Amino acid sequence: PSGVNGKAGGRVRFLEDSDADGVYDKSTVFLDGVNFPAGIMSWQKGALVAAAPDIFYAEDTTGDGKADKQTVLYTGFKQGNQQLRVNGLRWGLDNWVHGANGSHHSRYTAGIKIKSSSGQTFELGGFDFRIRPDEGLLEPLSGPSQFGRSRDDWGNWFGVQNSFPLWHYVLEHRYLSRNPDFAPPDPRRILTKSNPLVFPARPPQKRFHSFNQSGRFTSACSPAIYRDGHLFSDDNVYAFTCEPFHNLVQRVILKRDGESFTAERAEPKDDLDFFASEDRWCRPVMARTGPDGALWVVDMYRYMIEHPQWLPAGGKAEMKPFERSGMEYGRIYRVYKDGKPPRRIPRLDKSSAKELVEHFGDSNGIIRDMAHRLLVQRKEVSATKALVEMAETHASAKARLHALCALDGLDQLSATLLKTTFHDPHPELRRHALRLAESRWGEHPELLKASVRLTDDPHAAVRLQAACSWGESKSEVAGHALAKVAIRDAGNPYVRAATFSSSESHFDRLAQAAIEHGVLIDEVLKLGARRKTSLDALLAGLMKPGKDGYEPEQFRSLGGWLNHNPKVSPEMVKVMAKAREVVADDSASSPLRAAAVGLLARQPENLAADKHRLDDLLTPRVASEVKLAAVQTLARVGDDGLPDTLLMGWLGYLPQERSRVLDTLLQRKEWTRTCLKAI
Repeated sequence: PSGVNGKAGGRVRFLEDSDADGVYDKSTVFLDGVNFPAGIMSWQKGALVAAAPDIFYAEDTTGDGKADKQTVLYTGFKQGNQQLRVNGLRWGLDNWVHGANGSHHSRYTAGIKIKSSSGQTFELGGFDFRIRPDEGLLEPLSGPSQFGRSRDDWGNWFGVQNSFPLWHYVLEHRYLSRNPDFAPPDPRRILTKSNPLVFPARPPQKRFHSFNQSGRFTSACSPAIYRDGHLFSDDNVYAFTCEPFHNLVQRVILKRDGESFTAERAEPKDDLDFFASEDRWCRPVMARTGPDGALWVVDMYRYMIEHPQWLPAGGKAEMKPFERSGMEYGRIYRVYKDGKPPRRIPRLDKSSAKELVEHFGDSNGIIRDMAHRLLVQRKEVSATKALVEMAETHASAKARLHALCALDGLDQLSATLLKTTFHDPHPELRRHALRLAESRWGEHPELLKASVRLTDDPHAAVRLQAACSWGESKSEVAGHALAKVAIRDAGNPYVRAATFSSSESHFDRLAQAAIEHGVLIDEVLKLGARRKTSLDALLAGLMKPGKDGYEPEQFRSLGGWLNHNPKVSPEMVKVMAKAREVVADDSASSPLRAAAVGLLARQPENLAADKHRLDDLLTPRVASEVKLAAVQTLARVGDDGLPDTLLMGWLGYLPQERSRVLDTLLQRKEWTRTCLKAI
């Protein structure tokens, strides 16, 4: 881990299967003396290599198998612990190369700036990224993932961290970062518990720390979505995560759950994980779908996998003789079914444009990706007609999707085809059509109008993308569509976040919809903190009763506003007076009375009278919902006599009411002392 005699000792080998029997029989050192290469991807006539602080391009120009040309494309990535370095490099459906920043949390690489060969400097910080190597472009992505950033056939990206074997990036950073008034949530959905159990082939080996994590994920890395139908006969989508410390690879089943996924272990009744070795030296560190349909697993093969930095003094001394044990080893497994050997791998570099397009119909996602990338890199505009026909008519949705995205990469994608794709029977095609259309809203307003139908799409992932993409337009059409999907999916936290990220140009329309439907009002008030004119209109709407009087959401929202802005206007005084009437009205609904309680005790001149009103609500005859609201409001007032007030009715409280009272009295030391004395 400290290099070879203090110097960079990383190598990149070029493996060849010269007789096409499925076994590599020739190995050539393509690069030597590299500073811990952690990611590689074939590119043009050579390869992209991620080796912090750089991502560079290497090429063999003489034909001897050894790189004699190296060009640094990006530099500035953090050089830290070897398991926390830039890595990944995977082709995306968006025609960019995606990479992982290599951090275990976003603060680790905070403040990082990346310089590219184009002379530009990019603020990256603690995010993952995508690059266009030939243009010197870089954009931050939601992240970071520690080792490996993988995607499925539909462009959903997944990440990992030592203790978390898999998560899904539901929201993209480029959407979440565009509205300065919006504090974005975690863009990920964590698909497993922290440090979930693993099922190794041998008892856990000796640990030097974190003993409670024995038999659990502690070195999760390289998540892989299996992207072929060759290995498994069912229709499930499988994800694999390597766990080198426990000598295994765990398999989970991914199932669509709205705009994201759920994950469950694929061998729930077995006491062994999918790939589990009895060999202590076996260290799986990468899993990939092979272009032959097999699952490829890279075994680093080392006696010691723990970095010395994480060992206590005694452990460092004990393990020091073994730090480099196994450095001459390493292997790649191909996992396939008995009687169903891996398929022969086609030579795509020799394929014509027509043949590359035909490969979009391949069942193997890696083959489709390579064909896609080669078409775009070669600028095969001659394939446009075939791609359009495939996008419109091919039986495979995956083929249609690659055709659509390749047309975008070739700058041959038409608004007409996108409008057609809004009606595609597969939701992932409709989702990507929205993503691809968002940069064309201004030039093709008819495209924006055609997209409005997707506000009622039955699939949450499509509506989520719509909420993101409409934020790229300032048109009223986009604003109305955004408001509609915001109301429909008000209870969906991801769609809600997408809506708020898109609201910079559509705040007034969103605020109007929130008032009309009585939802999202608290959030809209926070979003509008810098928009006095819009906010005044929103507050005026909240203070105006409907034909049947006030709604609970109006009282609650006004109470939330006063919590942040305690100044009481003359109009608000009138609403408070009405709230007192509602509180005193035993015939009013409990939700309405409870919401009205939150507007009491806001004015010094009415404080004493309001406290008496609140005290009167702490009796058995009052509905629990109203009583709990009274407890909350009295706690906000913060009177020294609160413990006596709340404990007076103790014997008449229901269990949940007693729990709330105790929680309230534990908020301040003096209240807690009084409570303990009473006990």
